[in-house]
Amino acid sequence: MKLFNHKKTIEISQYLLIGVLLFIFFVLGFYYFSGLSEYVDNHFLIAKYNFSISFIASAIEDLLFFIILGAMVFFLAMRKPEDESLETRVGYLFNGENATTESRDYTKGKINKLACISPESFIDVTVTEYLPEMKAFKVNTSWAFTLANMYSNQEYHDPDVKIELFNDDVDVPENTYGQVTSIQTVHDGVVSNHIQGAEDMVELEYSKSLDMKLPANGKCAYIATFWQYNLEDGEYFLSVARYTECFKVVFRNKTGKSIYYTNSNKHKVTREELLNNDSVEIFKGRAIPEDSLAVYLHPEDKK
Repeated sequence: MKLFNHKKTIEISQYLLIGVLLFIFFVLGFYYFSGLSEYVDNHFLIAKYNFSISFIASAIEDLLFFIILGAMVFFLAMRKPEDESLETRVGYLFNGENATTESRDYTKGKINKLACISPESFIDVTVTEYLPEMKAFKVNTSWAFTLANMYSNQEYHDPDVKIELFNDDVDVPENTYGQVTSIQTVHDGVVSNHIQGAEDMVELEYSKSLDMKLPANGKCAYIATFWQYNLEDGEYFLSVARYTECFKVVFRNKTGKSIYYTNSNKHKVTREELLNNDSVEIFKGRAIPEDSLAVYLHPEDKK
């Protein structure tokens, strides 16, 4: 939806400018190159004076009208939709009688979250150990996401970018379901650490919020590493939080022996063997938050 037809408005302003110039030339020509002025001089001196005053006043009035109208059109032409704030654009789109200030604020927040996309997101999952007494695998995971601001003229700001991890209900030693070892963002080579040292996950759910800011057309790297216990035959769920151009997931086996996995996503379901020191690309392609991708790990073939 376009708020202004920028090209059409430019054309109108050009026509108005040409019209003003032609009008000025007409007034000048009337007085200096027309025989009417000389004729009035010779026959109707008083009438000429009154006529001239009336004509000049009318001409100036018309000229001012063209100048003011032309200036208004010119400034409208300079006002591009993409230069407006998000709040103004939301106001243009949602201006019906049912719209309220609160509903527009809510909509603005939802649209703002969509302004941050991920050109590339890579998840690397390494299965390091199988623990038969716990009937679980120990799994190391690394996230490497690139985030990009689609705004061309304003900062992207989300004070509540959540990291949410869900742990399997395993009978764990010392009530530790895993550890978050690092959370980092990298802006123009500058690394920001969002946790100081490893944080134990002592609950079934781990959550942390980041205050994310990206300049207009800006990018940053978002990196996290953690390990968890994953129940055998349990779901290892994978997803993205935003539109992602290229989402890639790789599983690696470092347990010292072969394991088996079931790859279940919206496209297909496969069950395969993963040899020791081998890796497999589980998924590669575009992804959105509504997509589902799950991997189930098995210590032995259970076809």
